[in-house]
Amino acid sequence: MILMAYHVMKSKDNQDTSNFLAFIQLVRQMLDEKYPEEHKLVTTAVSTYTYLDAEGKRIEHLDEGWSKYMDAFYIMAYDLSGSFSTTSGANAPLNIGNVNEPTLSGAAAVDTWIKAGIPSHQVFLGVPFYGYTHRTSQQITASSGIHVPFDRQVEQMKGDEHDGYAADPCPDALPSYSGEMQWRTIEREGIVRNSSGWITYWDPTSQTPFAYKQDNQQFLTFDDPASLLIKAQYAKNYQLGGVMLWSLEMDDVNSTLLNALQVVRT
Repeated sequence: MILMAYHVMKSKDNQDTSNFLAFIQLVRQMLDEKYPEEHKLVTTAVSTYTYLDAEGKRIEHLDEGWSKYMDAFYIMAYDLSGSFSTTSGANAPLNIGNVNEPTLSGAAAVDTWIKAGIPSHQVFLGVPFYGYTHRTSQQITASSGIHVPFDRQVEQMKGDEHDGYAADPCPDALPSYSGEMQWRTIEREGIVRNSSGWITYWDPTSQTPFAYKQDNQQFLTFDDPASLLIKAQYAKNYQLGGVMLWSLEMDDVNSTLLNALQVVRT
């Protein structure tokens, strides 16, 4: 798989997209020449948005070379909301889940790439085996729903024991925790069973769960077996290539999330 992480961002080189396509074409050609009897897969992980053109605008209709030379497009339909947001929301909403960008969702991303010219069987919906936590400035209740303001006056809290303290590649970014909590931690701590002061809710719009701990106003957005089953069924209903997950080691010892995705195959 080829991951060109910043090919959808504006840069000094406005030929990033065309250069990337030329590179993919070359990779495809070299693989076919070296392995004439066996088709080697060339795949890429992509944003929820399509690539940028030379003027820095989103490409609505992609060159046919993308679907010709690339076998699969894995949409990273997660990290769509987090501590970087102003309000709490779903990390990986299947449907409209971000109040600031209402089209930012897994389903919207799939629609965008297919309309841009990528056949549905080459599109894969990415799902996360983790979530994000952060403090809110007001209490979350059943009536408030998933969206309340984050507390911007406090530092990002550490997620779980796997969460590292580092700076991301963005300009002028300062080191911090990400707030990431892996499913194995969420399951072990009994969060989905409302243990240790946590209360778990279901957001019917994004079709994902979220949890809240009132004593320290801690919010957690994540995916569970129910939300992943819905996403896998969505991929099947819309005749996508399947789902992509990030990442396998974040599952619990019983492979609960992986098994949930496998249900639709039976």
